[in-house]
Amino acid sequence: MVVEILIKRPIMIQVIKEETLNLSDSFIDLFKMVNDEKGHLFLTVQKELLKEHSLSIDKVAELLQTSKDEANIISNQFGEKDEQGKIVAFAGLSLIPTNHSFRVDFKQFYTWCAADAIIFPQLLGVPANIQSKDPITGEEITLSIWFNEISRNSHKDIYISWVDKIDQCDIRNSMCNRTHFFSSKNSASQWQEKNTDARIFSVKRILKQVTLNEK
Repeated sequence: MVVEILIKRPIMIQVIKEETLNLSDSFIDLFKMVNDEKGHLFLTVQKELLKEHSLSIDKVAELLQTSKDEANIISNQFGEKDEQGKIVAFAGLSLIPTNHSFRVDFKQFYTWCAADAIIFPQLLGVPANIQSKDPITGEEITLSIWFNEISRNSHKDIYISWVDKIDQCDIRNSMCNRTHFFSSKNSASQWQEKNTDARIFSVKRILKQVTLNEK
């Protein structure tokens, strides 16, 4: 789940207008959040997780440049802890298995939702091999993304679902657990029939339309 991020180098979002894509405002806002300098240093916590180890609350507080108590509150809302109280997932990037595999340099990670998987290569500056399953057909879906380019994909067109209304007190269930990959427009439409509040987007066209650019 992508949240407000304060980063050391300014990054600009380029949104190419394309009426036929009809991106929802909330999806575009998902990308624009990286420009918001009022957010915490969430990106630095995710990059630390990319070192393949869990994080103590003290370490999270250091990375977020805040107090231990505040870091604990943030971690409870936007992260996941193991039995020892260490952070094993944060803002969508996880060391714990989920439905979406996210491999970086032969290292195994996971994401909370499909949107995270396609956005993180840009946000974290890493190439990623993504693997998931279509919730309708059970087909395995794979794709490799570097920045906003797909270099390899198992299906000609891959789609993801998106939900506009998000419960900030229950992000995982209200949004993350409902954001999936689909192997075809047909299977996506079948899922959407029972999830009428959701939208369906083409991964290729999303990556083409919304791009992060350094200033």
